[in-house]
Amino acid sequence: MRCFVTGATGFLGSALVRRLLMEGHEVHAMTRNVQSAGCWRLADVFSRIHVVAGDLGRLDLLEGVLPSIAPDVVFHLGWEGVGSAARNSARQLVDNVNHTLKMLDLCRIAKCPVFVGVGSQAEYGIAQGVLTEDSPCRPVTAYGVAKYSLSLLATKFGEVTDTRVVWFRLFSAYGPKDDPSHMLPFLITSLLQGTCPPLTLGEQLWDYLYVEDAVEAMLSAVASLQANGIFNLASGQSQTLRTVIESVRDAIDPELVLGFGELPYRPDQMMHLEGDITRLRAATGWEPRYSLQDGLRTTIGWYKEEFKYGGS
Repeated sequence: MRCFVTGATGFLGSALVRRLLMEGHEVHAMTRNVQSAGCWRLADVFSRIHVVAGDLGRLDLLEGVLPSIAPDVVFHLGWEGVGSAARNSARQLVDNVNHTLKMLDLCRIAKCPVFVGVGSQAEYGIAQGVLTEDSPCRPVTAYGVAKYSLSLLATKFGEVTDTRVVWFRLFSAYGPKDDPSHMLPFLITSLLQGTCPPLTLGEQLWDYLYVEDAVEAMLSAVASLQANGIFNLASGQSQTLRTVIESVRDAIDPELVLGFGELPYRPDQMMHLEGDITRLRAATGWEPRYSLQDGLRTTIGWYKEEFKYGGS
């Protein structure tokens, strides 16, 4: 299978690329960094990737490139401004929407039969409880509005162009090589250094999905002709944030004191966020393989080894 990937050097994208290479697929990845030194998550496999120099702002340069690659699937994971500080930037509504629409059209020009896009739980907005793909979407950030708009535009694009479009609403993915500003990596590195950041009471019920399970779901969807449209990408289970944090602490040092209750809940705090994966399971047969405990153990082990905090 020939694959074209945007966002290949990011957390989820790099895990996807590694899995594709492991299974013997041909990977073409668009990146600004054409040297392995600038792609730390993929440095050891970089020589096996067909690098396409470019960025989301110059997708016009792909008009002659993508048809020559003739990909069997386009994985569009690239996105500008994923950090919390950029969630309400106007660029979300202009640049990212335009980039994704251009990528869809390039997919059409190249006659690529499958397009996979990654959306977000942010499409649902301030929701509570177990969410199905038919739950109301009321996004409150520019990021969420952009993702939700594209979920509708991409699926309609697929209908009118006879392209199979799979749009994933990704919940909280975690694992090795995650963005260090995210909650779990920040918590792990803090605890490994013997400190603990201030915490809320931790009563929130949260749905965490190990990154390898997320990648497995994406490949299962590509392989199944029944997978078409919008799907939640989640574990389908939730645990209290307190349980998650205590599990991380216990795996590092059970004697460390956790400061639960030092932070108040935000006014817009979501107390129960969980994705129903019935639709994805029915279309692909996919099930998460990693328990939260197994995923956390692997993740913590990677941080211990990477940052030399006393081994795994």
